[in-house]
Amino acid sequence: MSGVNGSAAPAAVDPVPSTSAEPTGQADEGRCRACPHPWAEHGALDARFCDATFAHSHDRGCICRPVARRA
Repeated sequence: MSGVNGSAAPAAVDPVPSTSAEPTGQADEGRCRACPHPWAEHGALDARFCDATFAHSHDRGCICRPVARRA
């Protein structure tokens, strides 16, 4: 399909960056490398934030939500 003035239409760009199957922020012992919380307590958003924090060596706060502890 052609764009304006017969030029080629721009290629579609995926707006969501891909992530690796193995999170980079997860340490072998199950801890997070970017924050003080266990990796298993990370939700999807927490894991993505901490992956990016670790991968790009950012120095920023934690967004992890507290996990309710069962008595």
